[in-house]
Amino acid sequence: MSRTDARSNKLFLAAFVFICTLFIAARIGDLFTLSSDFAYHSELVVRLAASLGGAATLTDNTWAWMSAYPHYAHALAAVIALLCQSPALGVHLVSLAAVIVVWTSWTVASKGLPQPVWTLNCLALAGLFLLNDDLFHFEVFGQEIVGNFFFAQLVGNALAGFVVAIAVIFESSGESAFGRYSLLGFCAWLLANVYLISALQVLGFLSLLVITDLAWSAKHGTKTLLLGAVTVLVPLLLIVSGSQFRTMMGIAVNNGGLPLRYTPEPEDVLMLALIVAVISAAWLAYWARLADRDRRRWAYARAVALFGIATAGLCLIQFIALQLGYGSPYSVKKYAFALNSIVLLMLALALSAAMAPACARLLWARSIGRLPASAAACLLPLALLWAPSFAPASQTIDLGQLIRAERFARTLRDAALGDPAPLHDYAIDVSGASRAGDYYLSRVALKAPAGENANAILTGQPPPHPEQARYILTSTGAGFWDAPACRRTPPASGLVFVEASCVLKNAIPDCAGAIDMSSRGRVSPYAIEGMSVAESFGRWSDGDRAAFTCRINQSSAPRLIKLVTNAFLPAGRRQRLIVSIAGGEAVTYVYDASNSIRDVTLPIPPTALASSELRVSFAFPDALSPREAGISADTRRLAIGFAEIVFQ
Repeated sequence: MSRTDARSNKLFLAAFVFICTLFIAARIGDLFTLSSDFAYHSELVVRLAASLGGAATLTDNTWAWMSAYPHYAHALAAVIALLCQSPALGVHLVSLAAVIVVWTSWTVASKGLPQPVWTLNCLALAGLFLLNDDLFHFEVFGQEIVGNFFFAQLVGNALAGFVVAIAVIFESSGESAFGRYSLLGFCAWLLANVYLISALQVLGFLSLLVITDLAWSAKHGTKTLLLGAVTVLVPLLLIVSGSQFRTMMGIAVNNGGLPLRYTPEPEDVLMLALIVAVISAAWLAYWARLADRDRRRWAYARAVALFGIATAGLCLIQFIALQLGYGSPYSVKKYAFALNSIVLLMLALALSAAMAPACARLLWARSIGRLPASAAACLLPLALLWAPSFAPASQTIDLGQLIRAERFARTLRDAALGDPAPLHDYAIDVSGASRAGDYYLSRVALKAPAGENANAILTGQPPPHPEQARYILTSTGAGFWDAPACRRTPPASGLVFVEASCVLKNAIPDCAGAIDMSSRGRVSPYAIEGMSVAESFGRWSDGDRAAFTCRINQSSAPRLIKLVTNAFLPAGRRQRLIVSIAGGEAVTYVYDASNSIRDVTLPIPPTALASSELRVSFAFPDALSPREAGISADTRRLAIGFAEIVFQ
């Protein structure tokens, strides 16, 4: 290598490090999930961090199966959490690093390809990644923490790709089979403490590597077979006999929610796995037909093919187990991330191989093959930096605000508020935190137990057992919960603790005057059912039914109720609103393009006024989600928006 080339490589290596650092720095304040898994994984990090400091034990049975969950990824996050004093930040930093590693590992693995194929492969992979992220939205590596929060799966996928990359580089440089097999076998055993499926993927890859070495290389014989058998069977036995294997087998029966755009059912994921297996077999056949001297240069093609066959095979086994009554649809669908990513890797490789001859013929294209290796490696981090999925506009949780709330809660809880036992403290409507952030603060910072109250906060519903709450952490001016007369701490950083029993005295509002349903109002969550979060205009109905309840003051009982409404009307659709007061006769109102906004006024039956409370029920037989209508990814089933409810 010339001195100029060496200087260029150092320059682009520095650029690579800078871009990766910039990606992390630019995204450090943004979380992209609304899943409760974020709180679960963060709680495990809290426990591990406390254990490192000698303040807790991992055998604490108050957190059930998480005490036996594979810990290595969380242990790394716990070390970072101790340094930055935030488990949420520790988990997020490890997640962002894993997103970089999972893609750059496969890029680096392809370095042994002949030029200009390698540079073209980097260009094609970066382009396909951006195209998919912006237009097609197949679930690929990195999407584990967008919407969902499969923390261990993402870290496992990153480490599996990293290990395979090292094995490919070893092969391309002429490393012995002993070195490659030992590395893969040892790392597979370690990966079982991060994510079981990743460990099995690496073991499957190793098994196929041994088989193909024996089948297509004359220098491999009995010694290779014995070495391969040992490096596969020993880690396999260690994994199967370990506690993590039994734990993950138990977790596999849990059927969580996992919406997939193109493969929503296990049968669809199975079809994807079969497609990956066929394409992988074709690439393997291509590699096998190469001359012996060329196979080493195309080791990356074999690696992608073997990883694809291993992943597809595991998915098939999981699907068969599901048909026999073991596992869950959820455990099959989680393979979609790896399978879609493998399709992307193979498509980029095919495009680069097809374009290489043209680059050799065109003078202007020959310069592509002369790009320094470190320059091509910069392409994937740049693609991540530009990807819409990781852009601040896609933020669901403001991590900076979450960390401030976390520290505020811990400081006051420990110094001023004390232990709430036998009651509990919760976080609700913390600005920038979202429901998942409120759940995280309740469980991790305020140490509220798992249960109906915490689960209700996660789903945006009011705690069904308010009598169990002592204080509520909320943002100042946060609608119903921040009642100034009920504050028990002075406002700081836009946050305040209020006494739950004081606020809940007004849980059911009076049937009087105008009740503002928008984000500017203070509608009690206990007064409404089946409605979405407050927005600037009011609240959308969410589902087929909703209700509003208020308290009747007999001395000034209202006679009329007016609903200020608008309808969700995709092109060619109509909406029906069916209203019933106190269980009385239902009245239907129809909305279409000619009357999408209307005031609905109904008399209140005298019989309804005899009760202490008035309940107005709504039904929406034509409700549908924006996703169903092809408008956006919003899955709420919308029908009627309520801006105001007026009693006269």
